[in-house]
Amino acid sequence: MKNLIFIEPTYKPLTRMESRIAREVALQKTDQEIGNLFRISTTTVSKHISNAMRKFGLHSRVGLGFLALRQGLVTLQEILPMVA
Repeated sequence: MKNLIFIEPTYKPLTRMESRIAREVALQKTDQEIGNLFRISTTTVSKHISNAMRKFGLHSRVGLGFLALRQGLVTLQEILPMVA
């Protein structure tokens, strides 16, 4: 059996930039689009995404999008405008 690595979530609050980026991830923006929006490199965007995901034990951008929705950083209507 392979040894699985599990990163224990810390549940620390997201920084302001992590929150802003999580919102854009929920809106299905690419790292390039997010970088252009905030005038930061895609490497920096990726680092913020990784940090936010690590804090909550998430393993995908989808999970980060759900977190943004749950924390009120984005509304369901913004994600799926046709639902409104």
